[in-house]
Amino acid sequence: MQRAVGRRTMTTRRFPPPWRADTIPGGYGATMRKRECPHCHQRTIPGWRKLFLGSLVTATCQSCGGKVSVPRWWDMLTATPTVAAFVAPHFTSSWPWSPLSYWLTVLAGITISAWLHFRYVPLIPR
Repeated sequence: MQRAVGRRTMTTRRFPPPWRADTIPGGYGATMRKRECPHCHQRTIPGWRKLFLGSLVTATCQSCGGKVSVPRWWDMLTATPTVAAFVAPHFTSSWPWSPLSYWLTVLAGITISAWLHFRYVPLIPR
């Protein structure tokens, strides 16, 4: 939507700013939705916070104050692509590993691990 102000045309926002994207169901900002707290079942755990959770690292629910973490075995299982990306080049002699291809492989492993962790690892109460 545009409106004329003097000689300039101003555009109004069609979407809320990114920090308010969790208020829209699906579509825009769907990856930024907050995760459900296992204590109070409210969506209060930010998605970026879940990426940094481990079996020994907890997050606090903003609604009920409960501690939330991830299961140990799921955490180790989703780290497998990152470990494989670091280790695989040392055991494959047929591929000419340059430093650039090595670090691109490691980056791909980290990206896959982060996606698996974000998508499939459940939150548990602590």
